[in-house]
Amino acid sequence: MLISVTTFLAFAPLILESALQAQYLTPFAASLGIGIMITTAILILLLPAIMVAFLRINSSRITQKVQ
Repeated sequence: MLISVTTFLAFAPLILESALQAQYLTPFAASLGIGIMITTAILILLLPAIMVAFLRINSSRITQKVQ
């Protein structure tokens, strides 16, 4: 999480830059920065929820086979 936040913050000056030379890199930096934050949110929130659901389904199947 800390690495993702610092990477996003590293791209922030380039995203906020208004110089003509930076206009080509601003969309690149914005897409990378936002993509890193979205991916981090998915990995931290969604992946554990999917794992719990998968383990609950499998444990109920195993208990049904045993009975």
